[in-house]
Amino acid sequence: MNNYLKSELYRIKSKKLVYFLPFLLALIPLFGIFLVWSVGLSNPSFAYNNTGFVYRFSRLSFSSLILVIPFITIYLFSNEYSNGTFKNVVASGIDRKKIYISKTIIIFSILLLFSIINLILIVSSIELLLESKNHSERNLFFKDIILTIPLMIAAFSVSIMLCFTEEKILSNLLKYYLIIYIIPVFLGNFENIISGLKPILNIFPVIRMTNQLPFSIETVSVNWLLALSYFLIAFILGNAIFNKKEI
Repeated sequence: MNNYLKSELYRIKSKKLVYFLPFLLALIPLFGIFLVWSVGLSNPSFAYNNTGFVYRFSRLSFSSLILVIPFITIYLFSNEYSNGTFKNVVASGIDRKKIYISKTIIIFSILLLFSIINLILIVSSIELLLESKNHSERNLFFKDIILTIPLMIAAFSVSIMLCFTEEKILSNLLKYYLIIYIIPVFLGNFENIISGLKPILNIFPVIRMTNQLPFSIETVSVNWLLALSYFLIAFILGNAIFNKKEI
């Protein structure tokens, strides 16, 4: 498996867009940060020239990574079915389980690295460029990130599983947004409005949008437990389907 891991890493390293993806993902929040900073230079009394406003803006921008994860994963897989890569690798004698585990490790690590780089770019830009500090909003930003990480892991896991099990890109995207975004957001937003929905949430494994959840040990623990459930279910289903799939 080590040799296949190395070959996967080399394949992805040869993709030039990979080196620009972290900066592209941070483009929207960085644009907002530089816009506030530039206006603040010419107008020191500009009301939004402070870290508090930009951290609030960046909280929404960072969470939006969940929306673009499937596009990144699909790009990293690079038509493995259509160009016959999977067939050639299996024909060479490499076990399908090793393929699944190796690809999961590499792509999961890359997506996680992108998220970390994205976070570093946002925070360093805010702290270095803006002089008016708001520590309470910064703390809320990091708390929100901590609550968001499990949702990101769940999204990573489902996206990787779908790339192994669904060859059609449109179908892949529809399934991803249904599982990761539409159902959790819908249930999370309407649990206090729709009568009888809250008890269902107690047994249905969804991770709701974090800006509506209180920051507590219990909330963080539940989110991590659900993220682990998503990961295990996605891994088991994806591996089982891939082992039986005609390639």
